[in-house]
Amino acid sequence: MKIVVISNLYPPNVRGGAEVSTHILVGALCELGHKVMVVTLAADGRDGVSLGQNGEEVMSVTTRHPYFPFTAAQRNVREKARWHVTELIDRGPSEAVATAIQEFGADLVLTQNLTGLGLRFAQDLRRRLGSHFLMIHTLRDYGLICVRNTCYHRGQAFCPKFSLCSLKRAMARMYFDGVFDGVVGLTSVVQEKHNAAGLFRATPSRTIHNTAPVSDMESKYPPATNGFGYLGSLTEEKGVLDLLQAYSIAYQQDQSIGPLLLAGQGTAGFESILRERSSGLPVELLGRVERTTLFRRVATLVVPSRWDEPFGRVVIEGASAGLRLILSDRGGLEEAASSLNNLASGPSIGRFEGGNVPALASCLLSARELIPFKRDVHSEPVSEIGQRYINFAENLVDLRS
Repeated sequence: MKIVVISNLYPPNVRGGAEVSTHILVGALCELGHKVMVVTLAADGRDGVSLGQNGEEVMSVTTRHPYFPFTAAQRNVREKARWHVTELIDRGPSEAVATAIQEFGADLVLTQNLTGLGLRFAQDLRRRLGSHFLMIHTLRDYGLICVRNTCYHRGQAFCPKFSLCSLKRAMARMYFDGVFDGVVGLTSVVQEKHNAAGLFRATPSRTIHNTAPVSDMESKYPPATNGFGYLGSLTEEKGVLDLLQAYSIAYQQDQSIGPLLLAGQGTAGFESILRERSSGLPVELLGRVERTTLFRRVATLVVPSRWDEPFGRVVIEGASAGLRLILSDRGGLEEAASSLNNLASGPSIGRFEGGNVPALASCLLSARELIPFKRDVHSEPVSEIGQRYINFAENLVDLRS
């Protein structure tokens, strides 16, 4: 089968777990013997074609927005306003992408995160390709219903009723009506959130959890006996400030709990706040590093999210590395944890209410009571995730006939 995967970002342009998961999906499809072409935004502003790590053809296309959004560059209010207006009304590079898909002779089109391509991109792509092409969209974030992609506002996991997000949702309902043959959600949580916004209620759907290649996990280093790690973006909605405050409380009560290592990047201002509030504590900001750099130095991975995580692939990565886990109850984190096949002799996960700092501090203090996950816990072949997409596509074909 010839398959086209469309994603706003693709390695080496990686901003978070969505790009990693898309890359794994492409690798799985290639491993199954399918011919794959990836279409992604050109970070350098130049169109081009290259060869990916799995043998896939990677077509880079230039965004028609005022600027490429996935950088650390600071933009003023006027620039941001122009960008968001363009996102709402633009069709993006749909003409060039449709031509490439037709020349490739695709049987199946899998769209991933589309922010930066334009809200009307998929609609116009469908118009140009016609109904004989099968199109499946994967919900990896909230980019179709929230201008910040997070559905998080002023400390709460929601979007204001009267806001640009409301306008984006109304336009998305109009643009995406009847565009996709099927929708995949990483968890039921992300599907339900889109359904509540009025999207994809009548579209056939399926939940397909992320996976993590066990071979990527470094299992030769001895596990640390204490210490806590965080892996992800350094932002408020990720709960990093909650984690720092809870760690301060816990460390004052028991200094033997070990250090706190934060792996990831945030704005200069946010990182400055973290350094200021961690003064005098054994807290280290590692910056963006390979996950094994963090995992080999800690015993427990903490996922303190305040926002409704669509999935949280770091849960699988930490468990596969043989760590203990402490998880907030937000979004799809519990569903991600339930996908694990833990063979440890006791509980390996501590849980707390997202945003509840005292509860998180209590989890940190009792982390030693948890049993580390048995390594290689997520041993399902990576090709299986590709096969699930193929099975879903075949079911959709049957529904058409």
